[in-house]
Amino acid sequence: MYRSTRVLIVRGIVPSVIWPESAAHGAAALRISVPSMVKKRTVVSGTKYVTMVQSRSSAPSLMAYKATRVAEEKPSKPSKDTSDKTTMPPPSPETVATLALNESLQVAVRDIDAVGGPVQVEKMLETSEVRFDGTTLSLSLAVNELLSHRTAHAKLAFAVRMLQRARAHNIFPEVRDFRCVLNLAHRLRKVNVVEVVKKMVLKRKKDRSRLGVDIATYMNLILHLSVCNKPALRDEAIVDLMYVHQQEGPTLFSRLVKYLLKHGQAEAANAAWKMVRAQTLSSGVVVDASILDGGALACAKMNNIDEMIVVLRKYKELSLTPAARVLQEFTKVCIQAKDFDATRALMRWTNRLPDGEYNILAEELVAYIRASRNEKGKDHPLCALADILVGTMHLGGSEATRISILRLYFKTLGTLMADGNLEAPASETLATAYRVFEFWNGVEDRLTTSHMVYLASVGKHLDLALRIVRSKLDLACRTEAKRALPFKQLHHKLLQPFALAAAVELSIIQSRAYDALAFVFDGVGDPLPKSVAAWVVIQFMNTSDKSGRLDLCTDMLGAFSRRYGVDVGVSNSYIYLKGRGGCNTEAIEEFQKLHHASVANEASFCVLGSVLWNALAKSKHGRDDSVSTQLAKEMTALLFEFLKSLPEHEDAGAEKRISINEAEPFGELAYAIDGKTEPHRSDIFEKLNRGNTRVKGEDLRRMRSLLSRAFIQHRLNQIQAQLAVLGDRPAL
Repeated sequence: MYRSTRVLIVRGIVPSVIWPESAAHGAAALRISVPSMVKKRTVVSGTKYVTMVQSRSSAPSLMAYKATRVAEEKPSKPSKDTSDKTTMPPPSPETVATLALNESLQVAVRDIDAVGGPVQVEKMLETSEVRFDGTTLSLSLAVNELLSHRTAHAKLAFAVRMLQRARAHNIFPEVRDFRCVLNLAHRLRKVNVVEVVKKMVLKRKKDRSRLGVDIATYMNLILHLSVCNKPALRDEAIVDLMYVHQQEGPTLFSRLVKYLLKHGQAEAANAAWKMVRAQTLSSGVVVDASILDGGALACAKMNNIDEMIVVLRKYKELSLTPAARVLQEFTKVCIQAKDFDATRALMRWTNRLPDGEYNILAEELVAYIRASRNEKGKDHPLCALADILVGTMHLGGSEATRISILRLYFKTLGTLMADGNLEAPASETLATAYRVFEFWNGVEDRLTTSHMVYLASVGKHLDLALRIVRSKLDLACRTEAKRALPFKQLHHKLLQPFALAAAVELSIIQSRAYDALAFVFDGVGDPLPKSVAAWVVIQFMNTSDKSGRLDLCTDMLGAFSRRYGVDVGVSNSYIYLKGRGGCNTEAIEEFQKLHHASVANEASFCVLGSVLWNALAKSKHGRDDSVSTQLAKEMTALLFEFLKSLPEHEDAGAEKRISINEAEPFGELAYAIDGKTEPHRSDIFEKLNRGNTRVKGEDLRRMRSLLSRAFIQHRLNQIQAQLAVLGDRPAL
């Protein structure tokens, strides 16, 4: 409780406040501890003088009182010279009562429940008529913080009453009391009570113009006045802080600015900067970097670009390097102002910082990319950003962050090029983008690669797009262990379908579809695994169909079959696309091959049902007579036979409880069961066939059976209805 103590050997002199009324008068040699900050006064008692020692910081405890009682009860040896003996009067009842109250408050501060809890302590202080001293005031304010049953307003009102009681006893608050009141007032945004207590504290000081509190209290006071919108009082407190703690040096200003910015007080930080700005930025004046850092942060938060430029010039004049946070804040401001040249200059400055001190944050790069999307011109900011991306060794700070930045960069470039918003020649843009792609080629990310393939395809550079496609496929299947994996474990390492579709579309436009297919299958490197090659062919087929070149599907199927043999996924996609395109005979012939090879699966029969229904519906209107009634009857009989082979389920609504949705492979089939729509995506059947879904094991097989049975039954009902209209119905 005391800052320091001194041990005194006193003869006949003890602190008066610890003497009981029954204390014996006489001399006693005692060894006691008293506070170092004490004042002595002499009291005339009869014909003898008594020197009394009174503490300014706190009252003695009851333990000291007990020690005094024990010492006094010991018989003292008679002294030969009794002329120097002094007699001290016993302490007054008021002093003893104050001491007892202080002791109770000390216990309450340590454990408030030990004295009856918060309510009892508050009642004791409100009803007690004991005289207050400095210790009583400090302890009562400390206990006030522990009154958990009171609101912030009630606590502040209680503190004011305690201050009034102390003032009535001519007791003035000290710095610690001011700190307690400031904390209470800050929660309620009260200023007057803080100013009143501040004036009361100043009355005890020699220099009444300076509060003279510690740095933390000063900063809390400045923050409080700033939040309460009292600029004059705030500036006065800032000047007071700088004067009282000037021995802290220039770092004090930077600490103050960062503290204010941390609490969202940019205007207060800027006001502090204005106080030192003129002297700091004067030509030829050498200042510490911390002052410039503080001023720079204040300017950045105020979005004052002109002032930022002046501060940066001062850095260069003094050959100082800004702090990493300063560069970061300046970069954000320049991005918001769409000053991309200045932004890149700051990023280059950041890259020159010592390794590990600071990395360009993903937040800044993402903001730059998004802000530049609407820009136009030959020298587009995104193309110019390539120099930063290849010159930053620690892009984003982590691999995951770096990947997300590169994804966004290539995706944005591809979108801008596809929309025609890049005025620079496509070849230049591709060269710039490929330089970034090659620099970070160690990242095995399929989305980044897919965006680069799309960018090359949109830029009409087919050879580059196909070269990247082939390298990615080789990378996905590089080791023998990976080559032995099933498709569903390799799929996440392949390209996104949109990238391959863009390359195929370009090859069709340039009449190089066969070259593209040969490049993929006969390119440099080991042959692709059958599952991967099948996935590529399916993407080729889908894109060819969308481009109006359904005739290419036959050649693609033939090229795949000659090299890899029959694949049910490729055949199912072929059957579906041919049937939808009106080539029903070719579709049925391919199904018959699957059926004779005994490899047809649930998806194959689902596709067959759709082909038959579409063909019969068109025959009804005389638009298509390529499927004869006899062939339709044969295929319908196969559907009935397959339907009987599927296990029946007692619970007709079992499929409703399977966790599927429209986004999953079986979603469209589930909708078709309810008659809401019909499946129209060929990749549904490919995924149904391969099991490329989140559903595993027995649940997957059960789902296939449930959905296939319901879907085929639905198609058979439609087919029988069409045959009935045509005048023929196959026997069940």
